[in-house]
Amino acid sequence: MSFSKKIFKIIIVIISLVITILIAIIIYFYVTFREFSPIVSIDTLTSKKTGEKIFIKSKTWGLLGGAHLIVISNSSEKEFNGNPITDYIYKGSESFLYNFQNDTLRIYTTKESEIPADFKSEIVIIQNEIPGWKFQELKENDKTLLVR
Repeated sequence: MSFSKKIFKIIIVIISLVITILIAIIIYFYVTFREFSPIVSIDTLTSKKTGEKIFIKSKTWGLLGGAHLIVISNSSEKEFNGNPITDYIYKGSESFLYNFQNDTLRIYTTKESEIPADFKSEIVIIQNEIPGWKFQELKENDKTLLVR
């Protein structure tokens, strides 16, 4: 066997090993990080007067769950990105606090959402923009507020 044929076989073996290792790494990361797909939760708020429902939808994703989207919507659809015309949208890593009583939803957040032009509901939504320190204080001390 000539020297060039031996080199060629060695190169083929090395390339085969590299490809096998790369495939194994891809499979490992696919199986391991599949659990980092978005986590979606939906809270349903129902009017005692009319029976109307609105939905607080939350989506968290990212390697450490640092990306967060909260949407208040008339739709119960589980797949959502927030429509600024029909939904209240809160983006960022910060959650918000809320309380729902007497057909009024009170929201405490560090950044208010724009009021959507086509959001239709008999449920009153009141946004309270508060500084971060006050938000943390409420989160820790006010047990009447729910965290989303």
